[in-house]
Amino acid sequence: MTCWPLCNSWCECINDECQPMPVRVNAVRLRTRDNRFLTAVNGGGAGLTANNGSPSQSATFLLVSRPTTAPLTMPPLTILPLASPISLVVCDNSFGASANLMRVEHSKFTSPPPAPHAPPLVTHFFGGPGTFLRVSTPFPSGGGDGYTSDNNPSEWVFSLEKAGGGAINYGDEVSLRIDSSLDEKGPFYFRTTGTQDQAPIGGDGTAPFQSDTVFVVEFHEVRVGLGVRPLEPPIIKCRSCTVVTAKVTRAALPAVCQGGSLPTGSAINNATVVSTVVALVPTPTPPLTMMTPIEFTGTTGTDGLATLVAFIDGANRNCIPDGTINLVASANRHQTKTVSVTVPDVPDTGSREVSIPLDCTQVSGKMVDNDINGNALPGKVVRLRDPITKITILDENGNPFMTTTAADGSFVFCCVPHQNVQVWTTADPTQMDNKKVVPPEGWTDVKIVVKATCGNLVGKVTDAVTRQPITGATVTEAGGRQETTVAGCFTFKCLMPNGNNELTAEAPGYLPGSVIATVPATGNFDCQNLPPNPVNIELKPASIRSLFNTGVDASGTSLSDATIGDPHYRLVSVPGGTTEIRVRTSAGGYPVPPYIGDNSISAWIGPNNDGLVRGPTGEYDYQTTFSLMGFDSSTAKITGKWSTDNNGVRILLNGVDTGNPPTAFAQFGSGFAPFSITGGFVPGINTLDFIVNNGSQEEGLPFAPTALRVEMISIATVATGP
Repeated sequence: MTCWPLCNSWCECINDECQPMPVRVNAVRLRTRDNRFLTAVNGGGAGLTANNGSPSQSATFLLVSRPTTAPLTMPPLTILPLASPISLVVCDNSFGASANLMRVEHSKFTSPPPAPHAPPLVTHFFGGPGTFLRVSTPFPSGGGDGYTSDNNPSEWVFSLEKAGGGAINYGDEVSLRIDSSLDEKGPFYFRTTGTQDQAPIGGDGTAPFQSDTVFVVEFHEVRVGLGVRPLEPPIIKCRSCTVVTAKVTRAALPAVCQGGSLPTGSAINNATVVSTVVALVPTPTPPLTMMTPIEFTGTTGTDGLATLVAFIDGANRNCIPDGTINLVASANRHQTKTVSVTVPDVPDTGSREVSIPLDCTQVSGKMVDNDINGNALPGKVVRLRDPITKITILDENGNPFMTTTAADGSFVFCCVPHQNVQVWTTADPTQMDNKKVVPPEGWTDVKIVVKATCGNLVGKVTDAVTRQPITGATVTEAGGRQETTVAGCFTFKCLMPNGNNELTAEAPGYLPGSVIATVPATGNFDCQNLPPNPVNIELKPASIRSLFNTGVDASGTSLSDATIGDPHYRLVSVPGGTTEIRVRTSAGGYPVPPYIGDNSISAWIGPNNDGLVRGPTGEYDYQTTFSLMGFDSSTAKITGKWSTDNNGVRILLNGVDTGNPPTAFAQFGSGFAPFSITGGFVPGINTLDFIVNNGSQEEGLPFAPTALRVEMISIATVATGP
């Protein structure tokens, strides 16, 4: 596994961390006190000058001959000992070594003839009056004076001297000494011949540490193709990346919008955030790295936060290389949004939280009649429903997507799920157009056209059991809502268009009911002038909501195995042992089976003496309570079935035997036995007791498993009196 992002060229990966490589000084730059850098003219092949401006490759010289008496390190450590000899090759354009070496021109010293009639003796030495520094390939040999190029190191080997002696460090002032190779001459020193830009560097300085023979030395590391290593300080950034966390929230909703319930700025859960980044990644074969698109992803939690992660080189990486990136956030019920951000350039790691507010997905349009002018139809109910099941789709709070058209016939639904939807109106139930899979960007050009005729729709709401009218029931239709009269009657006037229409009725103590009714094309029928066949909506009495099966939670769903206690039943009498209840299912094994198996609406309950619900022989009284407050107790009915280990002896309602027959000794293995209760209910709180006899013992033990399981349904009519 390598470092991520890959370390830059001046660093190396150690234990999955990028660290600066050890510095390897291999180059030098020289400048005057007024910051003119010694530069090879034309990059080499000509003279050496002192130039203004930033140093380039032509002002960077590789150390050819290095001392071995001191390490070459970066500042502020010691660089070179006193009077270290150096040879310098100017860098080429890629910071590699060129063929041009820094050299000093030679002078000639003519001695008297050694003998009469002999020619004068010519000796060459380096530096001196009229000589200059050049950066070039070897000087030409010959020339009639016997000079042989490159034979004498004094032409290209120089020494650094520091005033006062001591080690030479980065930034020290030095003089560069030229050993003339002739004892009678020199030594000489590099000399800046003027204060102007591009002043030539002469080889004729006669003394060190003068204003024109002093230079500031800089030691560097250079690499081919990379250039000069950054100085420390500033610290080398071995890698630059940022941990990016997206904060996905709800954007502001339109002023008129049905369906959006979360306030502006609320966190959006389960949103997906994706950013595709092109970065250098390792490869198993040469060239070993490659620019590759990488997908960083994240999913928000309940706090709306998602940290972007990608699987790279065998590990999950959450640091995104610096630069400009696009974050694409998407969530059901919301429009997809792209946010462009610049990831900060932070050494090693940083972090940034990016806010992405998402607009709700909208479904909107207008309802008009089929007149040539397309007149707007206000006050008409519009719903979003599944085109296959015809079931109304729910909003974020679990409420139906249903709204009423505005004065201009318009409607707007917000935060609509991205699924197959039909925009439907009860103003024209036969209208089956406007179906579409809602995309994230929404569907905003819906047009509903209905017929421009009307008629009165009249009917009654009655009790499905007694057939009696229900007063005060709420009836809903495309045109609005009505409450039934004392006679259970309702009237919707001038509904458009004629044809089939859905009516829904609700009343306290009853289950909701609906019918498809026919709206007449014309007519002035009402509750005083009933049509020949008025609409009749029958409502079934509501069940007794506080009456539960054994072994279930408040929603009526069976509890898990080994749950201690039943929230609705208690053991009020036992022949011995505990009165605490344990829930048993097949997940715990014996005794389920041989007890009849599991379902989602009930479970076995028994005494919690041990995990097998064993207890001594005798009768066990399981009691539950329920309330008939708000119901007419004389109309209450319970129909159910029970299974027991062993006999179910009797069922008591408010302490009175209901007359239901006992169950079989081994009822637990053969299924349920039916029972019904049609009388004996009282207003308010009622008690229901199931008496079970444990009539067997396990071999050699004074006890055996015993349990009860009950499933039942109930109805009761809402009380109409005071």
